[in-house]
Amino acid sequence: MEKVISKMGSFFGMKKMNFSKVEPKDDIDEKIFQETLNENEINLDSDFKRLVSIDMNLSNIWNEIKERATDETREIKWKYAAIVLDRFFFYVTLFYSIITFCSIILSIPNLYRSN
Repeated sequence: MEKVISKMGSFFGMKKMNFSKVEPKDDIDEKIFQETLNENEINLDSDFKRLVSIDMNLSNIWNEIKERATDETREIKWKYAAIVLDRFFFYVTLFYSIITFCSIILSIPNLYRSN
């Protein structure tokens, strides 16, 4: 659907947007860290516990920022699609109005005769 909207956007003279950009996922590092943390949980001292809690807090903040960025990207895509469809329906309505007006006016008998 994004390809159709981007093609329609370029057809209507709008700026081309690149929707194929993929955001990287860092889930593998977190899984490895959790496994090593569970294995070494018994031998943790207080400083390392503080570092682990700081790291957990930072990872939570990072995940929140990534979610916000994903939401903002999704919102930008929907706004772009809305603008493209708005222009599309404007041109369809304009074309329909002109065709209807011309068909009504030109079908009147004796419109061009001078009396």
